[in-house]
Parts: sequence; C-alpha cells; structure tokens
Amino acid sequence: MEIVSVIFCMGAGLVLFLSGVSKFFSIQENVSELKLLNVLSTRLINVLSYFLPLLEIIIAICLIAYSKFIIVEIFAGILFLGFVFIHLDAVLGKKEEKCFCFGKFIKAKHGFGGLVQTFLLLISLIPSIVGSSANLYDIFTNSEHMNFALITFSSILWSIILIMSRRLMDEW
Repeated sequence: MEIVSVIFCMGAGLVLFLSGVSKFFSIQENVSELKLLNVLSTRLINVLSYFLPLLEIIIAICLIAYSKFIIVEIFAGILFLGFVFIHLDAVLGKKEEKCFCFGKFIKAKHGFGGLVQTFLLLISLIPSIVGSSANLYDIFTNSEHMNFALITFSSILWSIILIMSRRLMDEW
C-alpha cells in the first residue's frame, strides 16, 4: 500500500506542480480568468493570481517529498475541493468558459473535464490517508534503485493520465 500511496501522491503532485509553474509564466492571463469567475474583488484577485500558483507549487512539492504527513493531504484536499466547487458551478450552470488551470501550457475548459480530473486528484490522496504512508525519500533510501525508478515512472504515467483524462473530457 505504501508504494501505491507514493505513486498516487507523486502523480497528483506533478500535476499540481505543472499547474502552478505554468500559471507563473502567464500571470496576466491568470488575473483575467479569476476576474471572469465574478466572485472576488479585484484587489483579492491580484493577490490570488500570485498566491495560488505559489500555493500549488508548495503543496505539490510536499505531496512529492512529504506525503506521509496528514497535514499535506489536508491542504491538498482543501485545494482540490475548491477546484471541485469551481468546476461543479460550471457544470451546473452549463458554462463552458476557458479554464486557465494549466496556464498557456494546456488548453482546458471549466466543467466536466475539470470535475473528473479533480475527483481523480482527490482519489489520489486516499491511499495515503487510509493506509500506511511513505514518501519518495523513504522508498529511495529503503529499497533498490530499480523500485525507485519504477515508482517514478509510474507516478509520471499517473500524472499523464490525470491530464489526458481532462483533455479527453473537455473535447468530448
């Protein structure tokens, strides 16, 4: 179970890291998208446009390196639940607005694809929360390097699946 939790947390962390980094490269577009949500003041949007990508990167690094600490899963879960509400609002309101979730790197829309991806990200936290948890460092120091390579490869594959599921749902 430890290996599964590391693969899922590392995969979710990679997706979150990509999301945060890609938003940093296009802050102005991030501000524009947050304004379209029409739920926050302009002053708060300007702060969030810098804070949210940084928060995503910090949580991503923690999911990858320190996933055995429950506080990491709690913060990641809160962030993912926030994403659920944004995408659920788009689905219920039948809105298909452009989503800037991955900056300019990956084109996406708010709605069903984002909702599916976010639920998969939430599900990725479950093995680490309910089972015995390890992190990447534990695996690296306590097992063969081949296991480390397989876990890293599997985590990258899981993150690609998370991103591609979103893209497929957006196109469907």
